[in-house]
Amino acid sequence: MENKKLNNKLNNKYFDELVELINSLTKSENVTAKKHLQAYRSNHTSRKDKMFQLFRTIETNSEIDIAELKLLISPNVSIKSYYKLLKRTVFRVRESLMIEVNLKRKSNYGTIFKVRYQIKKDIIVAQILLNKGLLNQALGLYTNIIRIAIEYEFFDEVIEALLIKLNIAS
Repeated sequence: MENKKLNNKLNNKYFDELVELINSLTKSENVTAKKHLQAYRSNHTSRKDKMFQLFRTIETNSEIDIAELKLLISPNVSIKSYYKLLKRTVFRVRESLMIEVNLKRKSNYGTIFKVRYQIKKDIIVAQILLNKGLLNQALGLYTNIIRIAIEYEFFDEVIEALLIKLNIAS
């Protein structure tokens, strides 16, 4: 009875997205997602990580409903806090899909996709290097980005890297 009342109150797109996402993961993506979720465990508390528990529970029982899951994982938290937990878990699992090991082991990603991904990643790394004051390393990376982007005709990335180098020079 209590579960039915709670089920009527609970309706969240993140729950549906999380179930759908977990069910769509390949075996290797699933392993990476679990490792990624475990990386966010807190050293300050003795409790088990709720995002990981959510993932494992849905993984082992994809037919579980939102209310039953709340009672298992977070019985003493507000519905709003539970929704935030669902949302954070969806974002973390999505984030795990972008981890390089997932992208490199999949054969269904073409060379163009992989090169563009690497260039975008290198642009971010170069910006971090700049913020740390490592100007020569950043400039070297931007030079490499420009060379590869020209080779693959990624002109937006060429322009972005050239503009940043120009700003550094001035």
